[in-house]
Parts: sequence; C-alpha cells; structure tokens
Amino acid sequence: GRSQGRFRQAAPALAQWALARPGVYALPASLPLLRLGETIYRAPTPPAEMSAFTAGVLGVTSRLVDAESEIRRRNAERLLRRVEQRAAIAVIQGAPGGVPGYLRLPLRGPGTRDPVLEMQGRRLGVMPGYPRPLARLAGFAERVGNAGGRFPGAELLASRLVTVPAHGKLRRRDLRRLEAWLEIATKQ
Repeated sequence: GRSQGRFRQAAPALAQWALARPGVYALPASLPLLRLGETIYRAPTPPAEMSAFTAGVLGVTSRLVDAESEIRRRNAERLLRRVEQRAAIAVIQGAPGGVPGYLRLPLRGPGTRDPVLEMQGRRLGVMPGYPRPLARLAGFAERVGNAGGRFPGAELLASRLVTVPAHGKLRRRDLRRLEAWLEIATKQ
C-alpha cells in the first residue's frame, strides 16, 4: 500500500543516483532497453498532486541545488577551457546575461561520427543531444506547423550536438578523462 507507493516514487531517484556515478556510466550506456541517447516524446499530461514524501525530498534537496549548480559551473568551465580555441567544436551558449546551470554541457561538434570515439564518449557520459530533429520525432511531428517542411538548422544541430556531463559526482580523474576525450574529439 503506502510503503509500495513511496518505493515507486523513490526507486527512480535511487537508480538515477547510482547510475549517474562516472564509474558505472558504461553499464547503462550498454543496455539498449534503457534507450539512452534517444529522444522520446510523450504527450503532455496535467501535473500530479505532490505527495508528502515528494515534498519532503524536495525540501531537503532544494537546499543542495545552489551548491551543485556551482560545482557544475566550475566543471563545465574547466572542460570549456579544453575546447574554447578549437574550430572543430563550438560551445552552445545560453541566453545573454543568463547564468548557466549546466545540467549537461552542450557542444556542437564537426559532425563526423567515429563509432569508437562515440563509444568511448558514452562510457564517460558523453551523449548525442538529439539523434534526429524534433520535427521528425514520432508523436511530436504532428504538432509541428510545417511538419512536411525542411528544417536545415535542426537537422544540422541533431547531427552535431553532444552533451558532456558536468555534475558534482565527477572526480578529478573523471574530468581528466573527459578532457582527454575532448582533446581527441576536437582533432577529428
């Protein structure tokens, strides 16, 4: 009953916490059933009422958000220093004057897909941003006003966007590995 409901609410958060650790990136990346790297559209639904358990978790974790955001910014800035001067990779900037939170660090690469380099990146948590343009996404395409038209900018972005982890679970060793991967990727 009630404890099962709490477990159903807590289980995804616990799984995300455990699988987000850099040392185990390769495990979820190797499981096709997780569909990592896929963009899956689900029709909007009204928000559900927040349970007491969820409200409690939100109350505790909201105090940690600012510290985590600062760690993400520092990690992203460190990784950005590796790619700033490279013509092969462009940093995707947010709104002018905004302070990025870097849930993930978005980069636009040269568009060449080296399967070995891509798998090495996945093991480090580097993921393709959009495998295909949103206007071509099943379930979403019918909501696009010009669904039959071409979207060259979206197609270009989908072919080149990758996102790099910047979260607080990254250790120095993980950051060095990501920097090394970016060094190789920017030479492609």
